[in-house]
Amino acid sequence: MRIVFLTKEAGHSSTPQAILGERLVKAWSSRGNEVLVVTESDRPDTADGLTVKVPKGNQPLVGRLTRLVPGLHRYSHLNLEARNWLRVVRSTLRESKPDAVVTFSNPFWLNAVGLIASKTFPDIRWFAHYSDPLLGSAYKRVWPTEHRPLVSLERQILQSADGVIFCNRQLLEQTLNRHGFATSHKNFWTIPHSYAPTWASPSGHPSLADNTALHLGSLYGPRKPDQVVVAFKECRNLTGTPIKLQFIGASQNLRDQSSLAKSLAKNQDWLNFRPPVSYTASLELMSQAQILVSIDSKIGEPVFLPSKLMEYVGSRRPVMVFSVPGSPAWKLAEEAGFFTLNLLDQNSLPRLIAEAFEKAKNWSPNESVVQKFSAERVGSAWLSVLRGKRN
Repeated sequence: MRIVFLTKEAGHSSTPQAILGERLVKAWSSRGNEVLVVTESDRPDTADGLTVKVPKGNQPLVGRLTRLVPGLHRYSHLNLEARNWLRVVRSTLRESKPDAVVTFSNPFWLNAVGLIASKTFPDIRWFAHYSDPLLGSAYKRVWPTEHRPLVSLERQILQSADGVIFCNRQLLEQTLNRHGFATSHKNFWTIPHSYAPTWASPSGHPSLADNTALHLGSLYGPRKPDQVVVAFKECRNLTGTPIKLQFIGASQNLRDQSSLAKSLAKNQDWLNFRPPVSYTASLELMSQAQILVSIDSKIGEPVFLPSKLMEYVGSRRPVMVFSVPGSPAWKLAEEAGFFTLNLLDQNSLPRLIAEAFEKAKNWSPNESVVQKFSAERVGSAWLSVLRGKRN
């Protein structure tokens, strides 16, 4: 099977999009499929799949999109710096004649590129990917005047694509309900993110300091550390247990956004902020942690699933998931046997933190859940969708 895979970042980039996309490419290539990656990023010569490089540039698509979505040209929410993409994609599809095209978001405008290209190449099956919501997200501000044209664009993508893949069920339901589409429609699928393929077997024993909870990765938008930091401080005061909390990978971001976290970290040996580390180093730190921490947002409709949580699953370490009941992160935590802590009930957090540390001593991973999110399993699920018959 020949697949053209559109992703803004790939290869040497350490962003979640690049990492998750590379896993899919490797999984597909290992099964004998020919994969052509179209990207702005440089990819190593040894990478699976061939590469077509898109020149970077600020050339919006709005002229072409306004013929499909009237009024969109007046709005700036969608970052449509993609005219170079459309030129390269059309040339690539014309020359390679693939069996399927995948537009791997974020950013969402890649799906807009797919929509336009599908009009020129109606016989090539196109599959759009949804990792984040276009509308209704606590992480993106949408002005009231933007809403109608963006709904129109989203509806055309859902109607035109041969398949749309969502990374969690809540995101699928929110998106389809907005347009009155049946969630059981055969063109819509839920396929989760995967974790690092290097974690195909259990990791070693934890070697970080005892009583230390570790958060790895960025915190941005409404995902702030304040509530969790306060709860850890109260837990220490109430129980007398010398627990510690360490953030790695977002220290500058946290200090800029949170005066509370910054003030609490001053002269406190139990609270520590460290700069980012390499992706490989972060995996090693996860496997060594006594207990990991994931912080969700309690603002807006819960449809966001941090890709870092997939890595936590693969590490086979216990995790404290600070979220709200019913969110994708909460449901995954329950399925994996992680410890759930309700951000809407601040008073319960110190007690639950203490309980999590105690239970973590005898915690063991649910291997059936671990295997469910492996790169091989997720890649196979994608291939099953890509090989499906056209409606």
